[in-house]
Amino acid sequence: MAILKSCNRGTKLYHECVIASSLMFLFYGYDAGLFGGILGQDQFLRVMGYPQDPWTIPLMSSCYTIAAFATVIPVIVFGLKIGRKRLLIIGSVLTIIGGTVQASSYGQGQMFAGRVIAGLGVGLISDTAPPYLAEQAIRKDTRGVNGMIMGCILIGGIPIAYWLCYGLGFPCAFQNAFALVALFMIWRLPDTPRWYYATDRIEQGDDTLAALFDLPIDHPDVMEVKNDILNAIALEHEAESSIRFKDFFWDKTETKSAWRTLLPFIIMSSQQLLGTNFAVYFATVIFSNVGLDDNLSALLAAVLNTIFWLGTIPTIFLSDKFGRRNIMLYGTTGCCLMLAVFIGCIGRDHPTTTQQWVGIGFLLVYMLILGFAWMEYRHAGAAMAAGGEWLFSFVTVFCSPIALADPSVGWKIWLWFLVCSAVIIPFIYFCIPETSNKTLEEIDLMYVHKVPAWRSKSVHFNFTDNDRSNRADLGEKAFAEEREIA
Repeated sequence: MAILKSCNRGTKLYHECVIASSLMFLFYGYDAGLFGGILGQDQFLRVMGYPQDPWTIPLMSSCYTIAAFATVIPVIVFGLKIGRKRLLIIGSVLTIIGGTVQASSYGQGQMFAGRVIAGLGVGLISDTAPPYLAEQAIRKDTRGVNGMIMGCILIGGIPIAYWLCYGLGFPCAFQNAFALVALFMIWRLPDTPRWYYATDRIEQGDDTLAALFDLPIDHPDVMEVKNDILNAIALEHEAESSIRFKDFFWDKTETKSAWRTLLPFIIMSSQQLLGTNFAVYFATVIFSNVGLDDNLSALLAAVLNTIFWLGTIPTIFLSDKFGRRNIMLYGTTGCCLMLAVFIGCIGRDHPTTTQQWVGIGFLLVYMLILGFAWMEYRHAGAAMAAGGEWLFSFVTVFCSPIALADPSVGWKIWLWFLVCSAVIIPFIYFCIPETSNKTLEEIDLMYVHKVPAWRSKSVHFNFTDNDRSNRADLGEKAFAEEREIA
């Protein structure tokens, strides 16, 4: 086993963590885009027995998302005991099994089984990879940027799937290549220092933290980060021990732990209410519904999701400069306007060719802005964030295509996404704080000091000053005793 352990230290070790996490998100995105690329293909429909009812294909698509949602509670309950690394390994193995079953499917039953197994694997990965990467970042300026890169790579998996489906037909097993490489890489890597310390594995935490810094554990820079982590864990543990169910409706805990658990759930649910996965999973069907032929619809579906991915690239360079909150706020406003024009163009009894193509153009811009504004916004509570995404993704992916195919609804389903985008704008302004250029520990203090969301960008804390001195008794020894009592 020693030969499989990574020998990298410092920046190289952290970059290895980034690459492994990003590869996992690449096949996560690939699996999401896969069904969108094959839904209109005769080869796929023939293997599935040409289902005539309106719900089989939507259910086959969305069972993947509900399986992913089913992982949220186990990760919340058992995730701390199992560890980030082990969850990522289990998720990768399940995804490989699910991809193999889908690729060898000869009927609906096997495809449903493969989708569910892959969904469980991707669910574990989406719950775990963001905090794994965030907790390996020892510098706050790398945490946000590399998180954005990981989100960009995730969405990049979607157009890869669409283009391969357009050119090759039915490439279900291709995702296993990414998963196998990611599995080998994560096997070599350590778990996070924060997890080691939170589970009283102090020596392993020290070794990992020293390796990430490439410095001795007693170096002042390393000890400063170690103490920050220990104090933040103790602070969170104090708050979590006092959480009650009613706190999710009226949170009076010091660090707003209940609200911070609920907020990412709402954020990622909102992303789905904007129509993200509806466009990802059913782009081909959407263009066919507008009036285009099958081949052109498949081509434009690949173009649409490529544009969606291209929209994520500027965020990597601009998120820390302009702030993630501002990008979400103004981006959602832009999405709302683009969607309104799109609906105005296609929502006619007999739209002209010009109106159809103008509407398609605005839909392409809508996806560009959506990729820019909403690419993997990550906050504390990644499992709940993924849960919100998966639950509302199931609702969207299952219900929207049925509504789109119903002559009495059709294009009017887009009105739902327009209304949701309009409601989300004030929610972002009043409820979502700015987290760019802030450490995880600073975010804790931002809630302790009750900083309003609209002022959060300009507020920064030095965790080593008053808060550290006030909580000097919550060091390593006291923390270990507190965990033992709990």
